[in-house]
Amino acid sequence: MTAGFQLEHNPPAPGTLIGFGVSMPLFVDGRQDGPIRRAGVALTEAEAQRERVRAQALADRRGAQAQVASARTQVERYEQDLVPQAREVAEATEFARQHGAMSLQDLLDARRTLHSVMLEAAQAHADHAKALANLDSPSNPAARDLHALTP
Repeated sequence: MTAGFQLEHNPPAPGTLIGFGVSMPLFVDGRQDGPIRRAGVALTEAEAQRERVRAQALADRRGAQAQVASARTQVERYEQDLVPQAREVAEATEFARQHGAMSLQDLLDARRTLHSVMLEAAQAHADHAKALANLDSPSNPAARDLHALTP
């Protein structure tokens, strides 16, 4: 804002001229487009950030799904191959021991192996259950962010 005062005296004319002026800018010539542009840039950045978070959440979800698939494969391997084989070996060793063809040490080794394989199978089941629980858990950032970002 600008204010002005003016005093003029012309000798041939009688009297004195007095003037007073005030000027104030009205901002009607389009100078408000700066904040609008900033808001548009901020909106574009927020949308880009949302897409980055969505992509990360999808990648995390795919990782959790891969963990479930891997754990399921481990469980199937133990259930279909390793436990039946270890059980078969233990039974054969037990039979051979009863008929005097195997030593006590061999029988104990077979039983120890069966027990170890069964413990590992139980751990594989536990890992599979944890992976399933983690897949859609509310505490899993991937699941929470993906559900929050779905339009």
